[in-house]
Parts: sequence; structure tokens; C-alpha cells
Amino acid sequence: MNLNNTQLRFLPASIGRLKQLRVLSLNTNYLQTLPNTISFCRKLEELNLESNKFPYLPGVILQLNSLKTLRRWDNSELMRGAGDLSHNRYNKYIAIAPEKHLKSADERPGGEVTPLKLLALQQIMTSRIDYWNSKSLAPVVCKILDNAQSQFKICDHCFVAKPLEVQGYEVCWLVESILGLRHVPFRHFACSLDCASALQRGFRTTQARLMAETEAQYRRQMRRYGGEEDLVLNEESSFRCTVL
Repeated sequence: MNLNNTQLRFLPASIGRLKQLRVLSLNTNYLQTLPNTISFCRKLEELNLESNKFPYLPGVILQLNSLKTLRRWDNSELMRGAGDLSHNRYNKYIAIAPEKHLKSADERPGGEVTPLKLLALQQIMTSRIDYWNSKSLAPVVCKILDNAQSQFKICDHCFVAKPLEVQGYEVCWLVESILGLRHVPFRHFACSLDCASALQRGFRTTQARLMAETEAQYRRQMRRYGGEEDLVLNEESSFRCTVL
């Protein structure tokens, strides 16, 4: 699907209906994020995001297990995000708001109780099911879920769907290597400090593995060409966590 240069500022959640989608080209638009429902496109092999406004790539991209090609060039904001992380302009972890500052997920501003309909939608999103593939949900409910996606954000650790106004944490990390690209900044949402800490621990483990693979590849190349130089990778500068 070619949606290049179409003035897109957001990608509709209904993109998740396209089960056979293999190529999605979104170059030269104004996108800053992608909907979580893009993870339902399980056959997607190529994603083109060149010339957009991404400050960081959304973590949902890492759920696209069939993805073979990712293009992200000419995203000035994205390059700035990578620079912030790689040059250690932020602490590797910033503990921000205490837990008591987080609003309960079942409350709206002003203390109003969340309507039953929104609670039901929240539970379905939290379950992470591909609702367009579910025989237990009517198409009209699936359409409502698509429309409601913009009202929620989903924690990348516990996968609980939270209303947008609920305070949470933004966890950013720099992926050493992915699909042939180097130093790619990703951003994830955590609904609590515990979830942010858990995400960071997982990222550090993943980053250590990627660094070991990169160093092993570098050493093989150096041996091949008769070199003995060491490759020094800085794990401490790859993370940032901030309050939303």
C-alpha cells in the first residue's frame, strides 16, 4: 500500500484490518507515531517511514515479527532523538513522579467514574487480542474499538490500556542494530514506575545481547582483514525515562 505524500498526520487504527498487507509505504508525511493495531498486520514485511516527524520510533514496530525491511531516513526529529541518547544528554534512568501522583485507571478527571462502555473497551484492548480476527466480537464492536484507540495508550510491559489523561512514563532506548539499521531510537509507554523499571531491565538485557553480537561481528571482520582493534560500546548511554 502506497500512502506516500498524502499529508497524513496520523494512521487510522483501521490499518489493523489489512491482514494480507505486506508492504506499507508512508514516506513524506507528518506522522509522529503509529497505532497499536498495526501489530495486527502480521504479514507486514516492509515498512517505509522516510521523511516524517517521528521523534522516536514507536515500540509497536518491534512486535512486527514478519518485518524484513524498515526505512526511516530523513526524519530530522528521529536523528535528534538518537543523538540525545547516544551522547548521554539524559541520565540512563530518571525517577520522576511518585506513585501517588498517578490517577487510577477507573477514574476520569473530576472524579467521575469511567462509563461502563469505556471500561469494556479498555479490557478488550488490554487483552491484546486481534479483535478483527475474533469471531466473538461483532463488526460494529470492532469499529467502535478502532475509533476508541485514540483515547487510550497501552503499557508496553503489563499491556494495560490507560486513558490518555492518566499519567505514565516514557521509556526511550537506542537499539544498537535492527534490520540492518544502526542506532535506532524507540519509545515505549509505561503505566507505572514499576513497569518503567521492568522495561528498562528488559531493554538492558536485549541491548547487552545486541552489543555482544555487534562486537563479535566486528571482531570477525577485523580478523578477516588482519586487524586487532577493539570495539568499545557504551551501554550506559542508551536509555532515558521521563514522566509523561
